[in-house]
Amino acid sequence: MGKNEVCALIVFFNPDQIAIGNFCKTQRLFRKVIVVDNSNKILGNPVFKGTLGNGNIEYIDNGNNYGIAKALNQGVQLASKLGYLGVVLLDQDTELCNNALDELLRIYSEKSEFHPIAIVGSNYNPSSLSRSLTKEEPVNTVITSGSLLSIEAYSVIGLFNEKYFIDGVDLEYCLRARIKGFEIFQSNKILMRHYIGAETKHKLLGLTFTTRNHSPTRRYYLARNTVFLVRDFFLHFPFYSATSLINVLRIAVYVMLFEKNKKNKLFNMWLGLKHGFLNRTGKKPK
Repeated sequence: MGKNEVCALIVFFNPDQIAIGNFCKTQRLFRKVIVVDNSNKILGNPVFKGTLGNGNIEYIDNGNNYGIAKALNQGVQLASKLGYLGVVLLDQDTELCNNALDELLRIYSEKSEFHPIAIVGSNYNPSSLSRSLTKEEPVNTVITSGSLLSIEAYSVIGLFNEKYFIDGVDLEYCLRARIKGFEIFQSNKILMRHYIGAETKHKLLGLTFTTRNHSPTRRYYLARNTVFLVRDFFLHFPFYSATSLINVLRIAVYVMLFEKNKKNKLFNMWLGLKHGFLNRTGKKPK
């Protein structure tokens, strides 16, 4: 797989100026950029609109938010039709380093000689929440953004699971890939600037705690989709599943201790857990 055989895929949701800036940088790094737009309002940014006539842009306007999983499937399937062998998946708030594609392709090339590879993930800006690796070894999961996805593997593993809507989509895909005999790798080098939530640190009893301050809606999806993951993968990954469920309880404690809008967030977490056990899929009901 070479550089000209890989395109980028960015999912938009009401992009701000920072997102447009990330898009413009991505456009300079790739031969082709696919944009799937889940925005629920008309794009008004002239910088972005001015690029649509550029030959290296493919634009899919969904006109509504159908979730990250559906958008990823639309983009990957288009990339396959255009003849690409790989896709670098990106959130709109991710800024790739200039050497990211070269590094992802190097890892894929080296590791695929010995393993069938589903996806190679990027490490990101130093953070207590990013993964610290001393060398490139197989991992259970990587986050979607900054990941090089093999379209050949995708054709075997199957679509991103649209019942998750957002959150856990990447985890579900990686675990399903591993069950089907594929490996997941992640670079031990920082290849992108990427933030998950609005991370803050807090001191309590001499200890430091980190929380992401997600919105109540995101707390809903994170809780609900954790139940889906546990249900779907407990037999294959019991330790990973149990740890994920315990993590929901840990986050609830952090919300109570450190975050604002506690009542609303905790209610949405409870609702997410309830809907997870009831198997209510798709978009969060209003």
